[in-house]
Amino acid sequence: MDQHIKPSEYPLIALCPKTETGVTNFLARNPTYDGRGVVIAIFDSGVDPGAPGLRETTTGLPKVIERYDCSGAGDVDTSAVVTVSTDGTIKGASGKVIQVPKTWECPTGEFHVGVKPIFDLYPAKVRERMEAFRKEVNWDPDLRNALSSSSRKLNGDANNNKSSESSSLDDKYNKEDIEAQVEMLSTFDKNVARRVLEDSRFFCFDEARSTAGYFPENTELNGVAPGAQIASFSIGDGRLNTMETGTALVRAMAHVMRNSDKYHVINMSYGEHAHWSAHGRLGELMKEVVDKYGITWVASAGNHGPALSTVGTPPWVLSNTIIGVGAYVSPDMMAAEYSLREKLPGMPYTWSSRGPTLDGDLGVSVCAPGGAITSVPGFTLRNSQLMNGTSQAAPHVAGCVALMLSGALEKPFGWSPYSVKRSLQNSALFLPNKEPFAQGHGLVRLEEAFGLLESYSTALDRDVRFNISVTSAGMISGWPLKGIYIRDPPLNKAKEFVVSVDPVFFQEDSIDPEKKINFRMNLCLLSNVHWVQVPKYFDLANIQRTFNVKVDTEGLAPGVYYSRIEAFDTQNMSNGPVFNVHVTVVRPTNALIAPYFRPTVELSNVAYAPGDVHRYFVQVPKGASWASLHLRLTGGINTSRFVVHAMSLVQGFSCTTEEYYKMVSLQPLEESNLAFAVTENLTLELVIARWWAESNETATLSATLSFRSVTVNKKEVVMSAGDAYSKLVVTNSFATEEIQPNVTLKYQVQLLRPSDVKLNALPEPRDVIPNNRGIYELISTYSFTLSRATEITINCSLLSDTLYECEYESQLWMLFDSNKRYVASGDAYPSKWPTKLDKGDYILRLSIRHEKREALEKFLGSSSNNDSSSSVASWNGDSLIPGLPLLLSMKLPSNVSLDCYSSVYDVQNSNPSKKSVIGSVTMKKESNVNVFISSFINEKSLKNLPGSSTLYFQGTFTTSKDDLGKKVSTIGVKLCVPEAPPKVKSSAAKDSEKSKVEEMEEQIRDMTINWMSKLPPDDAKRIYEELSSKHNSHLPVHVARLSYLDNLPSSSNNQGAGGSKLSSSDSPVGEDEKVKEEKKFKTKEILEEIIATSDKILGMVDLSALLIYYGTKASASSILADATKIKQTMDKQRNAVVEALVKKGLALAELAKLIPAQKNSLTEQLDEILQEVNKFMEVTDSRVLELSVQHAIARGHYGRAVRFLYKQLDSDPLKWTAESDKRLIDIFKKLGWNMSVWNRETIAAHRYPKDFRPF
Repeated sequence: MDQHIKPSEYPLIALCPKTETGVTNFLARNPTYDGRGVVIAIFDSGVDPGAPGLRETTTGLPKVIERYDCSGAGDVDTSAVVTVSTDGTIKGASGKVIQVPKTWECPTGEFHVGVKPIFDLYPAKVRERMEAFRKEVNWDPDLRNALSSSSRKLNGDANNNKSSESSSLDDKYNKEDIEAQVEMLSTFDKNVARRVLEDSRFFCFDEARSTAGYFPENTELNGVAPGAQIASFSIGDGRLNTMETGTALVRAMAHVMRNSDKYHVINMSYGEHAHWSAHGRLGELMKEVVDKYGITWVASAGNHGPALSTVGTPPWVLSNTIIGVGAYVSPDMMAAEYSLREKLPGMPYTWSSRGPTLDGDLGVSVCAPGGAITSVPGFTLRNSQLMNGTSQAAPHVAGCVALMLSGALEKPFGWSPYSVKRSLQNSALFLPNKEPFAQGHGLVRLEEAFGLLESYSTALDRDVRFNISVTSAGMISGWPLKGIYIRDPPLNKAKEFVVSVDPVFFQEDSIDPEKKINFRMNLCLLSNVHWVQVPKYFDLANIQRTFNVKVDTEGLAPGVYYSRIEAFDTQNMSNGPVFNVHVTVVRPTNALIAPYFRPTVELSNVAYAPGDVHRYFVQVPKGASWASLHLRLTGGINTSRFVVHAMSLVQGFSCTTEEYYKMVSLQPLEESNLAFAVTENLTLELVIARWWAESNETATLSATLSFRSVTVNKKEVVMSAGDAYSKLVVTNSFATEEIQPNVTLKYQVQLLRPSDVKLNALPEPRDVIPNNRGIYELISTYSFTLSRATEITINCSLLSDTLYECEYESQLWMLFDSNKRYVASGDAYPSKWPTKLDKGDYILRLSIRHEKREALEKFLGSSSNNDSSSSVASWNGDSLIPGLPLLLSMKLPSNVSLDCYSSVYDVQNSNPSKKSVIGSVTMKKESNVNVFISSFINEKSLKNLPGSSTLYFQGTFTTSKDDLGKKVSTIGVKLCVPEAPPKVKSSAAKDSEKSKVEEMEEQIRDMTINWMSKLPPDDAKRIYEELSSKHNSHLPVHVARLSYLDNLPSSSNNQGAGGSKLSSSDSPVGEDEKVKEEKKFKTKEILEEIIATSDKILGMVDLSALLIYYGTKASASSILADATKIKQTMDKQRNAVVEALVKKGLALAELAKLIPAQKNSLTEQLDEILQEVNKFMEVTDSRVLELSVQHAIARGHYGRAVRFLYKQLDSDPLKWTAESDKRLIDIFKKLGWNMSVWNRETIAAHRYPKDFRPF
């Protein structure tokens, strides 16, 4: 132990840093400005009110005053109403009996009830522990006992049978039963059945603790504003791994707007990457929260750095009203939180997102400490945990704002969200030698910011923000920019820009007109760089005005340049800039192009200290499609970590559209090769940054960036089977390349159209914005069937990949199985929600919302009830208007390859040799190769598809032979394949000896047989009797009748097969539940007719001849002419025999339940029937399994019954119903498997809900 360190000297204050931004000094001088009187609304995944530091404020008030779940994930359907019984109990929605406390007052005696799986509300860590605990208590002991008991029986039975040469049928079945018990118990032990659970991250109360935590016993651990109160709004949806949704955000904003007199600050540490910010439903509402209701909004910039233009949304929204915060790490934090041996200079974190935004604004307003060792929820069983991210930096700034507003309330003086943001920016400490893109205006300085806020309280522009828009001649974007951002060529001449400045007043609709009239500012415009030229003066009143800016980049060396045009009030220069126009210029270099070599950029022996970020901007050469990056650590004594971030910005798309990110660890002299896609003529930013948390020694890195050129003349290949082929031209512009064209289809894509659409007006107050602006919801229902297990992706292409920028405020889909059991959810980003599904039927429900009803009505059919006076409109699927279509992508069981040829002749060749298919081809510089992709798919590849229909198959086309190139140089392929036509019977199969009249009579007979299954009982029986009298020897007549009898509905009021009602004496007598249970069985008359019809079928078939046919391998030549016809006849007879035997056995088993006296002979009868069936088919065949189950139950062999039942249910998931579970539970009880009884009964209420989950 170091004798120079005392226990009290540990820098606890650095665990929740406050000195870096001056919070400690500010509170020392102003102890009552600690946030008291201020309420911070935290938009995140939730706050734990019982966590340390979140129980009370410095004045003894409750710390967390409100807790709202805005997502809907916790909603419970309580539409069911129950009445209290005489004993004071009610029956809950799960079926459990609940004792109503006598202290509850309910004059009507009626209660609304609902059910919610408690595990849905548990964080992941709690669920894991609860599952382990319940398994240990309720499952493992009984399972071990049952398994050991069955194993002993099996071993004892084996020892007893060693001496006997033969065993009886009873011995055989007994042994099978014990073996089945051991097998099923072992299977259960490996695969314990559990609920379907959604994942969830921590309740993000660590942000609340960083913002306003209060520890009276140790104030050094306090958050920034210990006196402030907190309101928690969950915008993270548990169904989506706590990702935010538009629905949750709108609900949270609407609540804050309705209660704007209560809230002062919003902290939001959520965000996505948007494609644009000029439009978007959520951005408009965020602007309204600030401009109209005066809430100061603080948002994290994101953790997507170190490349430029990676700042998220928010803060990048419609207006620049939101305070965007980057993450900073100080020397003290490095020592106390990260345990670094040596302190380094303070810096932005490597991963902190950078500006500028895609439309030129800086994006990051200020930076603040982005890490803390903070207390975490009790369920983690930890005292504290290191948290870092801009999601820590934003709460720090929100806490600073709370301190400023607390002081403003006490002094008092006025403020607006605009003056708060301006005071933070103009007082920030700019970190020397650090670029502005991560730190914004700099590190927050609280005392200076508070001083500016007070001086702004009397300023003319206190309640004014300045909306900046920039235009220029030849702009590609259709929307004005918020700043000047020059990045892509041409860059060889000066550019002129028009900057518009439009004053926007706080609460503009209700402001005193005199304030607008009297508003006038004389501004001076300053630029601190020679390459940005601006006018000197700018007079501004309450009207939009413009000025011109000239940006001359000629003569600037390659790299990135930043400046800002600052507008100062000539009467108050000390207050800092009134507004800023940010200017960012990127000057790319050109790759070195030498004859017969690939274009390259050499970066030799570049020195990297921890946290160093080196940016290289390269204009992608024409003809390039991908790039390779070779790294080599040439200097250093330890392993060093580097972040490689490559990005090109594509107009109209987010920064993630063309991006590559990789963390690379290199030992001295170690090398690494990376590859990523590029787009010709765009500017590529290549960032190589050394990880900040490294030992303080310099590492030297050499890198070579090489551009590769194998381009294709199409961005995507779309063809149909009727096209036969698609021609592509592959071009190589640089050095010699080896190509190997290949097409791989990976997905079957099915078009889903809604079967039902409903438009609802949502209830208030949760879904109503102030001033009675109601929100409407459109719910579309889709269904699909999977014939095999696969992985699916749902894509609503109209709305996909847009959230904050979307016209619609939200989209959310939920997937259910045929029992309405919830399976999965997804939202605007399809690639985030791939879902693995078993085969079966599924129902998908999609919800989209909007404030304007007409925006949703276009997705209703023309036959819908579109009366705007109605709160509900619906569509039943009959309209010609298809509603909102979805794309269902299903992963193929195995990839399908399409052949590539070098000429049309090779495609046409009826027997092409392997040489005609393109293999490896060597392409010289500036050469072309034609590739013809055949649309032919082998019929075998179309078998066993997961989906029931195909819109197209989807895959990729690759050209590169290089392993790295195959992964990054690809284009999409879509192949449309029409549905296969129904097979038509060959005319050769007709009997030429039959006359046309005979053929007609046969067709009438067959049609009548087919119609018999659709008729009511009386008519069906009459038709059967008529057919029997004419065609008694025709086997299909009796098979059809047998199927009809077997499929008679259970709830047919106990009608007989001929339609007559049974008398009351024949009907079971008892309570309603008992009657309902009895109606599930067929009547005695039906069962007896099933047995008689089965015997008739068996009597019509020569069973001996059938067995001889299947048991003999006949000479093919002797029956070649009639082989197919004979086989078809024999297969039909065999199937009829098996069906008759199975249905007879099942009827006998059911009859024994109605006539107990017949139970004595049932076992012997079923033994005989099952043995007969086994001559033609395995007892585990899906057509025989139910008989096998009944046979096992009749013999009391419940182990065999369980095995057969699971085989039956696994082969047909649609048979998993509440009835099948009840059946299993009954068998488990007879076996004494209490753990299985517990398991099935526990999940029953959630596995078979009465209705779909609400959105």
